[in-house]
Amino acid sequence: MLTSLLGTTFLEFLQNEWLGLVASAIVLISFLTSNQIKTRIINMAGCIAFVIYGLLLPAYSTAIMNFALVVVHIVFLTRHFLKRRKEKNSEEEK
Repeated sequence: MLTSLLGTTFLEFLQNEWLGLVASAIVLISFLTSNQIKTRIINMAGCIAFVIYGLLLPAYSTAIMNFALVVVHIVFLTRHFLKRRKEKNSEEEK
């Protein structure tokens, strides 16, 4: 059976590479949007794919960095939506 330097089969290697390419495409698409919220949501999906990709290889630095980016996106989006909810509630009270 064909094996790579890491001891995985050639088929597993190709599957991992496809996941990496899909993750890259998602990140690229995220930067083509004009809305910051859409950019963060789509980019977060790409980061999640890169976390999985990094764990499968294993390339832990890739997985850790992209996991950190997912956390950053979640914090930003949570703050954004909480702020919008607070503004909406204050408008309704008037």
